[in-house]
Amino acid sequence: MKNNLENNIKDSLNGFEMPYDATAWTSLSNKLDQVMPTTPTKPSNLKWYLGGAAAIAVIVTGVLLYNQSEEKGTTKVADNTTIVNTPSEQSTGVTATQNSVNNDQPSAVENVAGNASVQTPSTDPASASSTPTQSNEPNHNNDVNTLPNKGTQGNLGNGGDNRDRIIPTTPVGSKVILPTVSNICQGESITINNTNDVDLVITGQDFKTIVPANKKKTFTPDSDGNYRVSYLQDGVSRSEALFTVNEAPSAEIVMNDVEDNGLPTVEFSTPSIGTKYSWNLGNESGTYSDNEVTAHFFEKKDYTVTLKVTNANGCTSTATKKVSVESDYNLNAAGGLQTSNPDPLGNSFMPEALRVRNVDFNMIIIEPSTGSIVFETSDATNRWTGIDKRTGQYVDANKAYIWKVTLKNPARGEKSEYKGTVIRVQ
Repeated sequence: MKNNLENNIKDSLNGFEMPYDATAWTSLSNKLDQVMPTTPTKPSNLKWYLGGAAAIAVIVTGVLLYNQSEEKGTTKVADNTTIVNTPSEQSTGVTATQNSVNNDQPSAVENVAGNASVQTPSTDPASASSTPTQSNEPNHNNDVNTLPNKGTQGNLGNGGDNRDRIIPTTPVGSKVILPTVSNICQGESITINNTNDVDLVITGQDFKTIVPANKKKTFTPDSDGNYRVSYLQDGVSRSEALFTVNEAPSAEIVMNDVEDNGLPTVEFSTPSIGTKYSWNLGNESGTYSDNEVTAHFFEKKDYTVTLKVTNANGCTSTATKKVSVESDYNLNAAGGLQTSNPDPLGNSFMPEALRVRNVDFNMIIIEPSTGSIVFETSDATNRWTGIDKRTGQYVDANKAYIWKVTLKNPARGEKSEYKGTVIRVQ
């Protein structure tokens, strides 16, 4: 306060001039001469001292009155921010005319420029004439200009945490156009086109995604159930039903071992519950519609078996399984016969699959150099012993003869003709 007073006095004296009144000054000089006569040889300077003292007293009094008037008026804050002290029956508040302070900021403002104190007039009539109390709060200079700006709180939980995203709001009465979405199945992707100026929040069981304003977004819901869309309107969250995700079946393929039946056979089944099943065995045999299927793979290669299951909701699910075949199927035929072997299966020739399978066929054995048929049969029990039917003699030993089998009722996906070579060994 002392520093303030000194500064105010200095500012007031700077360039100050007392008004000059010649008549008053002559009257004062005559009175001083009567009280304190002077001689011509030694003039006195006392009247000049007293006059100067009187002038200073007038100046000081004016400065004090001016300073007191300033303290009782409006107090100015740094950067021209004005704090108006308004008495109230409940509390004394402050109003900032430059920076907007949030309602949850402290009610007292400390940063008064030049260490000037904020005066709070009392509402008690008895204390109306008392001397204002000086605040002991420290000066923070321009702190009022750095009050935090809380911004607009979002609607993402955690008390409106805006670090990730601020959800815009649309005014009351504004029309929000919700997209038209057909019901979908689990595993299907969906694209939503948001043509509004407000974000759309899509939520379901254990699922949430935001479609930004005036944007498109494609997503795949994880869980079945009803999905809703919500948006902010005048700060209030509004929710509407949007679409349903129907449960999809769980497709699964089980591969079963099969005993040797003369065909390269694999059985497949599924524990999946559905109203319709569709199998594609990848062997050009077409599709199958049961929950169990028997497949035959005749060529050496890898096959992809696909199962598609459909449930009562019309939703589908697909499963696949790889099957590797290590050799071509050729009716399980042996490469030759040994005439001296006492075992009938060793000293004669018949493709083993024809003996096991219930299939109609015709087999011939050809002499390769002439193309003549040396043996022919349609009976799997009639095996070739190496005899040329034309001569009744054994064919040449260690010579390859061609055999050919034509099937009259091949299995599904099976070719109708097989061939190979056979050698007679003595």
